[in-house]
Amino acid sequence: MAERKRDELEERQKFLQDETSAIREIYLRHDFEGPVEEPERAAAMLLEEQQKLVQLERALLILEGSSAINRVTNIRGTDCVTESFSGYD
Repeated sequence: MAERKRDELEERQKFLQDETSAIREIYLRHDFEGPVEEPERAAAMLLEEQQKLVQLERALLILEGSSAINRVTNIRGTDCVTESFSGYD
C-alpha cells in the first residue's frame, strides 16, 4: 500500500515537473519573464502587458487618424491651388 502511494506521488511529481518545463519553454519562446511557480503573479503580469498593448493600439489609431486628416487637408489644399491656376489656361 505505501509503495503504491509512493509510486503515485512520484508519478504526479514527474507530471508536474514536465508541465512546469513546458510552461517555462512557452515563456522563453515569447520572452515572458513571469514566474512559472506563481501563476497568479504571472497572470497579473500578462494583464499589465495586455493593458500596455491596448494603450499602444489606441495611440496608433490616434496617429493614423491624425495622419489621415493631414492627407485630406493636403489633398484639399492641392485641389484649391490647382483650381486657382486652371483659370490661366
